[in-house]
Amino acid sequence: MPIPAPEFHFMDQEGRRLTLAHYHGTGLIVNFWATWCPPCRAELPTLLALNKSLHGTGIRVLLISVDSSGAQVVRPFFERHHITGMPMLIDPNSSALTAFDTSGIPFTAVVNRNGLIAATLEGAGDWNTPTTIAAIKHIMGPTQPKPKPKPKLTAT
Repeated sequence: MPIPAPEFHFMDQEGRRLTLAHYHGTGLIVNFWATWCPPCRAELPTLLALNKSLHGTGIRVLLISVDSSGAQVVRPFFERHHITGMPMLIDPNSSALTAFDTSGIPFTAVVNRNGLIAATLEGAGDWNTPTTIAAIKHIMGPTQPKPKPKPKLTAT
């Protein structure tokens, strides 16, 4: 039975405080990682590929670094590894790991469009397989249709 994702704060590259509520209505694959973590670095390419595979589905991958030095180490890591198309998100106090009651990384939570945890994985995984992509899409359900604009009436 899915449970609500815990509340915690993280920052974007401009230092703005965010929560998962900022992404309500979007399916999320939330990965906690660090630049110094070998399994995290090994898993990262599969998460980047997954994000591309899910483009246009209303499902996003959020990579949240728990590096204590924050953007100071994450920004050069993104540049060195040519990571683009992904927001640089940082939780230098590791508050998310406490909120999720885990101490190890990588840690990934699959959060559905209603903010409920549908699955978690402690440790690295291969996220860009057809089976995994199909399972994620099934967990998240159909893409929410965008509301159609109301037709404008003109006087005759």
